[in-house]
Amino acid sequence: MVMVEPMTRERASSFALPAQTNDLGEFRLAGVAPGEFYVIAGPRPASFVASSGGVGTLSTYYPGTTDRARAVPITVSAGQTTPGIDIVVQSGALFTVSGTVVDDTGAVLSDVTLSLAPQAGGAGSIGVTRVNADGSFTITGIQPGSYRLMSMRMLVTAAAGATGTQTIALGAMGTGKAPTVTPLTVTTADITGLRIVIRNE
Repeated sequence: MVMVEPMTRERASSFALPAQTNDLGEFRLAGVAPGEFYVIAGPRPASFVASSGGVGTLSTYYPGTTDRARAVPITVSAGQTTPGIDIVVQSGALFTVSGTVVDDTGAVLSDVTLSLAPQAGGAGSIGVTRVNADGSFTITGIQPGSYRLMSMRMLVTAAAGATGTQTIALGAMGTGKAPTVTPLTVTTADITGLRIVIRNE
C-alpha cells in the first residue's frame, strides 16, 4: 500500500488529505479544490529505525516519474470527478545517511529527534527517528533528492504525579526554540560522517 497526495507547484495541497491505496491499488482524493495539481504516490511516512537500504519503492509523480520536471499536472473542475489517474510507481536505489549530533561545545546530544522531509515541491522519503544515546544516528531507506533534515531537541521537565515526581519528555514545539535545519542532498551514494550542531541558547 502507498500514500497518494495532491500537490500544487510548490507544496502539498491544503484542500485535501492524503489517501491510502486499498488492496487493489485504488485511491480516492476527496475535497480537492478546483485548479491544477500534481499527484504523487509513495511509501507511507515511517520511522527510519525499521527502514532498510538497498532497493525499494520511490515517491513517484503521475503518470510515473520521480522527476518533477516530467510530471503531468491534472486539472480538477468544480463538482467533477477526475477518473483514470493511474500512477506507475517506480522502484530504485535507496541510500543511508549517518552521523552525530552535538552541541556547540562538541558534547554529544541524545535528546534529539530527527525529521526528514523533501524540499518544497520535491519527491522523496519522509520519516522520523531518535538519536542514539551516544549521539549517533543512522537514517536508511532514503531515495535520491533534496531534503530538509530537522533536528529538534526535547525539553525534559519534572512533574509531580500520583506516584511522586516523574520525568516527562516534551516536544520542542512551544519551547520557543526553532529546530535546526540541515539542507541535505542525496545522490548516488550513502552519506556518512554528517555532523549536526545544535547551538545552546
